[in-house]
Amino acid sequence: MPSPRASEPRRIFAPLFTPAVLDAAPDITAYVGEVRGQVVSTAMTILMDGHVGIFNISTGPDHRGSGHGRRITEEVVARGRDAGAETAYLRSSDMALPLYLSLGFGVAEHWTYFTAR
Repeated sequence: MPSPRASEPRRIFAPLFTPAVLDAAPDITAYVGEVRGQVVSTAMTILMDGHVGIFNISTGPDHRGSGHGRRITEEVVARGRDAGAETAYLRSSDMALPLYLSLGFGVAEHWTYFTAR
C-alpha cells in the first residue's frame, strides 16, 4: 500500500492532466509506466518547434534503481524524435543527473534555487 506522501503527487497533478486538458493541447503528452498493472513511473512532454521538453519524470521510491526512470526517459525521447523533434531538453534533480548524462544529455545551465525558511 502506498504511503500517504506517495499519493500526494497524484492529488496535485491529476486535475492538470485530465483527458479534456490533454485533448485540448495536442502538443502535450502524459506517459505512465506500468509493471504488471502497477504504475511505476510517469513523464510529460511538450513538443514545440522541433524540440521536446521533458517534464515531471518520476519514479516512486519503491521502484527507484530498477531502470524504470531510464526506460520511460528513453521512450519519451524516442517518441519525441518520431514526432519530429531534433532536440530534447529537461531539468534534472541532483539525484537523476547521472541517469540523464548516461542517456546522452549534457548540462547546459546551472540554476540557483532560493527557498523560504
